[in-house]
Amino acid sequence: MSPSRSRSRSSRRVEVVLPSGRSCAVQLHSESSIGELAAAARAYFRRGLLRLVGPGGLRLDPGLTLGQAGVGDGSVVHAIAQPVEMAATTTAFALYVRGGSAMTWAVLTWIVARCKSS
Repeated sequence: MSPSRSRSRSSRRVEVVLPSGRSCAVQLHSESSIGELAAAARAYFRRGLLRLVGPGGLRLDPGLTLGQAGVGDGSVVHAIAQPVEMAATTTAFALYVRGGSAMTWAVLTWIVARCKSS
């Protein structure tokens, strides 16, 4: 039996492609989220933040299911790696995505004080 016939009807095979041409095929349940698809692609490509772009060229919302986003069996989506930037002062730092939100931050005075007291 061919692989396409042996797949469950409730699963979807989605190809995720990087601009470099590298790609991976991800098999997910049809009710899986775009966020789960992105997590599988991040694990495969060993890359941090990936923004997924659908067949229509629009950014795919990580909170939507594959079906809600219009990603069907055999769909191809593109993954764009987003560089992380850092801003820092003498007392704090933040990692963020340009045009996006902060990923992590810390006030360094608390960390330094904590290390000195140990």
